[in-house]
Amino acid sequence: MPVQVYLWLLAIILPTWAVLLPLFRVYSEPTLPPFAQIIRLSKAIGFAWLVMAALQFFINDPSNRLIVLFTLVINYILLVSYRVVLLKITKHAALDVRHVAIVGKGTVAPELARTIENQSAWGLKLIGIFSQAEVRSVLEAGGVDELILIVGRESLSEFTETLLLCEELGITARVVLNFFPHSIARMELHQLDGFPLLSFSTTPTNEALLFVRRILDVVLSGVLLIILLPTVMLVAAILIKLTSPGSILFRQQRCGLNGRLFDMYKFRSMVDNAEHHRFELDALNEMDGPVFKSSYDPRITPVGKFIRRFSIDEFPQFYNVLRGDMSLVGPRPPLPQEVARYER
Repeated sequence: MPVQVYLWLLAIILPTWAVLLPLFRVYSEPTLPPFAQIIRLSKAIGFAWLVMAALQFFINDPSNRLIVLFTLVINYILLVSYRVVLLKITKHAALDVRHVAIVGKGTVAPELARTIENQSAWGLKLIGIFSQAEVRSVLEAGGVDELILIVGRESLSEFTETLLLCEELGITARVVLNFFPHSIARMELHQLDGFPLLSFSTTPTNEALLFVRRILDVVLSGVLLIILLPTVMLVAAILIKLTSPGSILFRQQRCGLNGRLFDMYKFRSMVDNAEHHRFELDALNEMDGPVFKSSYDPRITPVGKFIRRFSIDEFPQFYNVLRGDMSLVGPRPPLPQEVARYER
């Protein structure tokens, strides 16, 4: 069959990669260890497979399915080879080495210097640690690709001239803000009508990627519900109803984005009113912290054990994804009582 027949596949895969690789932050942190990069890349590949599988639902040609699978496998091999092999070669051959100078005082500067020296895979070569008085002569002497400024609360205004000099010389300047407490929030710099804003957020803020992710959620959850509702989900519902008194679905309040509460649906895998016996089983909890999990939970029914083993009990959550309560990508929405018990 002529190659031209499969050009439609290229037209789909290229935009899919353009969206998924930034979405899974494959290229956002070049200093990430290779294994962590491969994990992120694997997640992106897996999600790409889901996208293509959804498209295959509308295509009946088995040869097309083989081509899609072959394309994804080759893509994965090439991307991993680039991330691991090629980058390693360029860094060892000093083809991609950036010379870094650190300006600052206190314990942070030497700690950062040790980190840079120990992480050769980052492709950074430390020139040295300098004081504010030395920085101009160091920059004007040349050979500096990046300047890292250790900025304290009292010295923020002192670095204005240094930042302007870096801009003039074409040197990348990075600022370590040493007066904010460490947190899990992501720091991003935004512009508001010309005013620079440093934003702290624990939720995704890229509107374009959020829009694309929502489109993918709707398409994939919709297709999966069409496939699973009259087959696996119907059989599971019948078995639950025949073997255990109570409702087929289990509804539970969960915390979504920004703490919004929503009802999450699952196939009932436990005896009816199992939540009323939850606190009687604290001794069986295998997890540290607020989350409860036990391999020997006596509330689980025989059918429930089976559907849990194959994650069939989670299938009704595709309805939650379709509604926008949650996403196919991301952590499990926690219970309100779990959130209340999180360490502050």
